[in-house]
Amino acid sequence: MLKQIKRFIRTLFILMIFCWLQLQPAYAAMDVQGVIDTDTRWKIADSPIHITGDVRILKNTTLAIDPGVEVIFQTSPDPRQGYSIRIDGALVARGSQRQPIRFTAKDPSHPWGAIMFLDSSRDWDPDTSAGSIVEYCIIEHGGNEGSSAAMVSIFNAMPRIAQNAIRFSLTAGVSAFVSEDPAGISSLSGDIQILSNRIYNNATGIRFMAEGGIIQDNYFLNNNSAIDLQVRSNDVRIINNTVYSSAPELFGAGVRLLFDEVSSGIKSYQWRQTAGTPVTLSNPQSARTAFIAPDLDGNMETLSFDLTVTNKDGAQSTKTIEISITGEYPPPVAAAGANRNVQLPREEGVTVSVTLSGAGSSDPYLGIAAYAWEQTDGKPVKLQGADTIRPTFDVPDSVSAGDRMTFKLTVTNLGGLTSDDSMDIVYYDDNIFPVANAGADQTVLQGTTVVLNGTGSTDPDGGISSFTWEQTDGPPVDLLSANTAMPYFKAPTGNTAPETLTFRLEVTDNDGLKSTDEVSITVNGTLIAEITAGPVAAASGEMVVLDGSASIDQNAAANIIIQNNTLAADSAGAGLIALTAAANTSFIMNLTGNNLSAAENDGYIIYAYDWFDEAPPTIDMPDNWWGTVETATIENLIYDKRNNYRLPTIEYTPFAGREITDAGSSLPYPPLANAGVDLVSAADNLVTLDGSGSHDPEGIAVYRWEQIAGPAVDLKTADQAVASFIAPAGGDDGVSLEFKLTVSTDDSFSHSDTVNVTVTPDEALPKVDVGGCFIESARLTPANDSLFGKILSLFFLFIISAVSVAGVSYRLRKLVPAVFIVPAALFLISVPSHAGYFSVGGGAGGDADEVNMTLEIGAKDIDLNNFDMLFGIGMFFIPHSDNELPDGTFSLPCPNDDCSRLGNFRKGTGVGFFGKLGTEIGSSDFYVSAIGGFNAYTESRLSRSPATGRVYEDSSDSKVEALYGGGISYFFDYKWNIVIQLDYDNIRGGTGTIGWHW
Repeated sequence: MLKQIKRFIRTLFILMIFCWLQLQPAYAAMDVQGVIDTDTRWKIADSPIHITGDVRILKNTTLAIDPGVEVIFQTSPDPRQGYSIRIDGALVARGSQRQPIRFTAKDPSHPWGAIMFLDSSRDWDPDTSAGSIVEYCIIEHGGNEGSSAAMVSIFNAMPRIAQNAIRFSLTAGVSAFVSEDPAGISSLSGDIQILSNRIYNNATGIRFMAEGGIIQDNYFLNNNSAIDLQVRSNDVRIINNTVYSSAPELFGAGVRLLFDEVSSGIKSYQWRQTAGTPVTLSNPQSARTAFIAPDLDGNMETLSFDLTVTNKDGAQSTKTIEISITGEYPPPVAAAGANRNVQLPREEGVTVSVTLSGAGSSDPYLGIAAYAWEQTDGKPVKLQGADTIRPTFDVPDSVSAGDRMTFKLTVTNLGGLTSDDSMDIVYYDDNIFPVANAGADQTVLQGTTVVLNGTGSTDPDGGISSFTWEQTDGPPVDLLSANTAMPYFKAPTGNTAPETLTFRLEVTDNDGLKSTDEVSITVNGTLIAEITAGPVAAASGEMVVLDGSASIDQNAAANIIIQNNTLAADSAGAGLIALTAAANTSFIMNLTGNNLSAAENDGYIIYAYDWFDEAPPTIDMPDNWWGTVETATIENLIYDKRNNYRLPTIEYTPFAGREITDAGSSLPYPPLANAGVDLVSAADNLVTLDGSGSHDPEGIAVYRWEQIAGPAVDLKTADQAVASFIAPAGGDDGVSLEFKLTVSTDDSFSHSDTVNVTVTPDEALPKVDVGGCFIESARLTPANDSLFGKILSLFFLFIISAVSVAGVSYRLRKLVPAVFIVPAALFLISVPSHAGYFSVGGGAGGDADEVNMTLEIGAKDIDLNNFDMLFGIGMFFIPHSDNELPDGTFSLPCPNDDCSRLGNFRKGTGVGFFGKLGTEIGSSDFYVSAIGGFNAYTESRLSRSPATGRVYEDSSDSKVEALYGGGISYFFDYKWNIVIQLDYDNIRGGTGTIGWHW
């Protein structure tokens, strides 16, 4: 009993859980907008993800998206800019070959914005397989974001972009810039990797203004411009790509190269912290890095950082920067006052007292708690009130004119933070000493003209009468105008490391007093590490950005490699590869081993334009296949110095003699579905869906048609480019059906297009009239009876006719009149005859499978060689009516080949004639007869449409079939002369008639 109770409880519990699950709502789309500040994963159970506003992934936060997830950007109320995903942290969108992640628009006519990798986003690290990555994704119908001008935008970041389908962008598919400022010039570190993507049907495939990159194994199709490359780069490699363009773009339908400025030449950046509380540097191998200022519990600290840059030859340069970190409040500001000139006493024994003032010091947040003065230079003095705001001292007698003393003030606020400042006091007799000012220290490039500036020198009580400059340290230079306030020289060249040159300025006033100052000029090497930071002081919790993008290798040249690609343009007005250069650019270009072709050798394969340097050098492009071996044709495909003397000469020899087999991408061409135009059809008509306009140049596409809306139909050859179905009934208002064609060229990606089919309202079609007689066609077709039946029926008709004619001929002694008299006699003479009969009856069965009505007239007791014969002729009717035809049968052939045949059906009323020849058995008035004749009827061939269930009359023919059988007749000679007959034949079945005889 206990076991049964336990079993009952378990069963009840399971049922309760089941009911609870049934009542739970189904998964709905997840709406996302705003800030993502914790690590987040979008799972397949959350799909689709609806982006209902801008999304920002904060620094040190990761958004991971599982394979198969669909991210749908909703339509923004601002048509000028769609919703975007901005990444300060990391985006891991890593689909799979069978389950790509899709980023798309709810309404393709209103594109979304962009996936934006910002400077602080986490770069992809191939060694640890960590960082930002977009792989096996379908990215489509976006690019409506003003600052990025692309669906995937990279601002001084290095995500991995690989194995994606990037298509239908309003602007570019992928862009790489230095910053979100569209006026900024590129300054990215490292190599952005754009690998094995299908990039098609975008305004521009890739817009690239980056420090370096690899564009490899991509397939570009139907972009107005495939690759737009603004070069301020070390090495950009465009390798093994396939580019097909139909755009009439003269300035680079395939590749546009703008050599914009001198290359920075920096191959790698490395940031390191060298002092202070440890912090985490974002992207320490990028030109820009950033960190969050640490919390120092209100204290102040200086952090030091080194930037080491390496050029392509392996040479390095390092620069250090210090960042002051304050607490919650900034430190006080110490102000020791301006430098002063103090006059010595004219008479001995007179004491001069000097008062210092720190009254200019301030701290608006916490206030100053303490002052501390100290002497740091000059003949020592005894400070009175050194811990006050205004200390004093007496000038010793040993001080003479021209002596200098330096005092430092340190102030401390209530939070314990300090600040210091210094001031100088210079002593004089009658004439105040001039103050020499050689200007600020400078850092300059090799070979530049350096101007020294002593115009800041002053004389408080007169004027400067002379300037004298001399070099005191560093490689000697030729200092010109050394006796003026602003001499100049040319910085030396050839140094690989920075060198410092020191110059001393001596000024003399109008009374002959002199003063000196020094300035240092640092001449950088060819490789320069440069750091800018803003600000150099930061409070705890603030983000500090260190920027090394100004670092440069002065001897660098951009190295552009375009190799083993297949590039083709089929528009007569296109320029396949366009080249232009700004002034003073330095580059090396290696364009070799490519298949290059233009439509019917029209347009240009190479188009050079707007070359700003005079007499540009020749650009070599050897070992390419130009689609021809005719040199005159090749020269016509190149627009260079032969066309405009300001342009470089393109040297195309030697050239390949045939197409290069290993050039181009390894990817199949991008799938591009075209489901054809919308269609209109009537019910039961064959509708053909034609996807043959889909891009399938190599015939490897896989097609899949499916119905997505409307009454279900039987779709045939749904795995072919052309599919078909039979239109369903349109009803009173018509119906609409929608079909989707999906085309794929491998297991990775596909593309779909839709087509609408409108079925018009059903027409009032003519229906079969089944109430008439058998005469419904001009053509009589014999029924398909057996040969035996036909022969037998003809034989009986012949015997009956022959006997009748013979009998009449015997009596008339003439043959010809008998042929005409016998039929008339059977109907006219037999009635008044003393040996005639007439009967009426009916029956059912036989091949007609219907009831019949029979009229028969004839004669008996016809003596023929001692035999009493009977001869009769009858007419019968078989009223088939409409009971064999389905209701609403249309009197039209079925309009499609899918109709199934229902068979042959008789309609109307069949009419037949027969003859009867019998003999009497003895003298019993009992006759046994043979019957022969024919039946005329109308037969319809029907079929049914599987799409609508309608029945159609494919044909309607009048037919004749043979009748044969036998019967018995008995003539009663009583009060009533009655005849009773029973017949059986193949058409009527069993038939009984009754009548009278005379």
